[in-house]
Amino acid sequence: MKLRPLLQGGTGTESKSRVQPCEYPEGFEAGTINAPAIIGLGYSAAYVNKIGAEVIGCYEEELICRLEERLAALPDVTREMLMTLTADDLRAAEGGQLAEDDLRDAEREVEEEAVQNGVNNCEK
Repeated sequence: MKLRPLLQGGTGTESKSRVQPCEYPEGFEAGTINAPAIIGLGYSAAYVNKIGAEVIGCYEEELICRLEERLAALPDVTREMLMTLTADDLRAAEGGQLAEDDLRDAEREVEEEAVQNGVNNCEK
């Protein structure tokens, strides 16, 4: 069975050539390898291992607390604005949908209250 690459370009080991190499695996490696990111990831992992994930987590929590305190001191900032939803078994799209549903419920409540109080936003 002969396979053909889906993408071509960044001829890698044959950089002087304009044609994708035929050899495997180079023939299926379109584009240029992101070496700086790969090296950066390695150094980042080494840094986390050296410092310790728990120490980094504690420092992050400290920074978050300081940020929340300072933001909460600003006028018109509520606690709800500072909270984020995190759940291990909840996908981001599901969390977004829940937030959107909550927003629609809140908007509906505001509209119902406005109707009860005789306020009509459509009147000019």
